[in-house]
Amino acid sequence: MDRLHRLLSVHRGQPDGSETAAELLGLLAPEVSSGEKSLVVVEIGAELVGVVELVAGFPRPDQWYVGLLLLHPDQRGAGAGTAIWEHLRQRMIQEGASTVRLLVQKQNPRARRFWERQGFAVEKEMVARTGRQESPVWLLHRSLQAEQQASDTFMKIKLEPWNPAWLDAFERTKARLLAALPVPGLLIDPIGSTSLGDISAKPIIDILVGLQHATQLDEVIHPLLAAGFTYVEAFTGAMPYRRFFVTLKALSDQPLPRVIGPTDALAFGRVYDSIANIHVMKRGTFTGGVISPFVTTCGRIRRSGLSMKR
Repeated sequence: MDRLHRLLSVHRGQPDGSETAAELLGLLAPEVSSGEKSLVVVEIGAELVGVVELVAGFPRPDQWYVGLLLLHPDQRGAGAGTAIWEHLRQRMIQEGASTVRLLVQKQNPRARRFWERQGFAVEKEMVARTGRQESPVWLLHRSLQAEQQASDTFMKIKLEPWNPAWLDAFERTKARLLAALPVPGLLIDPIGSTSLGDISAKPIIDILVGLQHATQLDEVIHPLLAAGFTYVEAFTGAMPYRRFFVTLKALSDQPLPRVIGPTDALAFGRVYDSIANIHVMKRGTFTGGVISPFVTTCGRIRRSGLSMKR
């Protein structure tokens, strides 16, 4: 929590309006007291670079709030905020969200512009009150209903209680990766909910492979194909900084693909499912940083975080 306090202190000292961001949590809290709150931290290595406060299930179970988003000033303009939102968006869809809302103080138009780039629109202007304090704000919203329907149609996300066998599965996959990629300076780390140890998660092992140089990204394709991994080339155009591989299990009698190309229909949940996702990136790429739910020792937040994952 000391790192969190330092991050808040850094933001309060900024002259561009971000010093008010920490106060949004207090402004929003009276509006969402019936929701379930959880805290997400964003780390690169051991350095805390961001924190997000989420509220699920207010005023309906399918509606969410982003109560707080703080970024270290060094990460601004580098795509960090967009990467965090993409992670949150996918999580909300998996949890069944149809709408997400947030408040932006009117003295911070840059924040409004950021959220509008993420697909949000101003729902109304209002005055947020907490005690004697009043603050003019914009209420922004974004619908996730179409994305939720697509998710329901093409891929079902199944959450399971944490299983220690997931750690063994990571170690086995790591050994395969090390054997296939005798690359100097290779880093292999578990990421995602299966690595946290005390919350429910989708039973897919997410693994981050860090390379020293971006020029090595294409060099890993043939060795990993030879080692039995499937290359999802369909995602490379949208995320050129990453090469994405999966370990598939069959759900039908159709043969498993070795390469899923840009023109191939994705058949996750129908023809096959992934049991391991391999994200290969250059070390230091922001989206290669660990973005994971952080459940604090605060009882109320901890309980709500667990219930959100179940």
